[in-house]
Amino acid sequence: MLSKGQKLNRIITATSVVVVFMLILIGGIVRSTGAGMGCPDWPKCFGNWVPPTNVSQLPADYMTKYAPAGGGGIEFNAVKTWTEYMNRLFGMLAGLFVFAAAISSFAWWKKDKSITILSIVSLLLIGFEGLVGAKVVMKNLAEHTVSIHLGLAYLIAALLIIAYSKISFGNLAANNFPVNKLKNNWIAGVTLLIVSTQILVGTFVRTEIDTIANNNDTLTRSQWIDNARSYLPGHKIFSVAVLLSCLYLAVQFRDWAKENKAVRMGIIVMLASLAGQFITGFSLYSFGFPAFAQPVHVLFSSFIFGSVVFILSYKNLYTRKTGVEMQNQVHYA
Repeated sequence: MLSKGQKLNRIITATSVVVVFMLILIGGIVRSTGAGMGCPDWPKCFGNWVPPTNVSQLPADYMTKYAPAGGGGIEFNAVKTWTEYMNRLFGMLAGLFVFAAAISSFAWWKKDKSITILSIVSLLLIGFEGLVGAKVVMKNLAEHTVSIHLGLAYLIAALLIIAYSKISFGNLAANNFPVNKLKNNWIAGVTLLIVSTQILVGTFVRTEIDTIANNNDTLTRSQWIDNARSYLPGHKIFSVAVLLSCLYLAVQFRDWAKENKAVRMGIIVMLASLAGQFITGFSLYSFGFPAFAQPVHVLFSSFIFGSVVFILSYKNLYTRKTGVEMQNQVHYA
């Protein structure tokens, strides 16, 4: 039985995971709409804690006054400014939830210190994420900082998912499903590596397209894809590896999924997100790189990543717990 503090921590940790995924989605919206520099300064926005809604509220020399390093003045656009501002507010909200998860995780300290450690590391990383976000603005969306910013969000989500799996399932008795029926159970780790690599290559593709768009004002969105030749071919080829590894994981764990609701839900989310990922990827490639498909594509990739992390974490918890129980049975015999 969980204590009140442990139950509260489970709720907060689960909510933190959802908020971090929403933050990834909003970040994708910011990037797809070109709103990354909607607020050219940090932590304020055009010198205000609450940004203006009209250019008349800004001084005449605002473009020079708030010009970011490494770039010219940013012309005020109310939609882009408030899109970026909402991104910052949601980032603050995520930070508050992760902070609450870290504080409430001390309810587990005597029983499982790893939960508290995972929560504290997540808190430190989300603080670092905020600093990287500031650097992204100060460096005028420098390519490497944007990729690091996204990568940190995935890492924070992974740590919180592992913490949640420990909270929800680490103290439950293993069911009667034999461990030796988990054929090729290494495939979960390999799948996570493949998915992570594909996400990394995807950030390279997006960076290349941003460069093409920024340096060629005459090109249409549909022409961006035609000129992205460095990483896009590899990204398309690697998508096949993601498809095959996820399908193989689902097939290998299908018997366990029949017996275990948590594994079944993890696989369902993974396969559904995989389908969504391919549909949005096809839309981006075949229909002129529509802006609406970009953040959804990123969101589906985060769901695939998160579901594989959960399956891998749960498998390790299950096999480790089962192994301890088997040792105890031998000892008592």
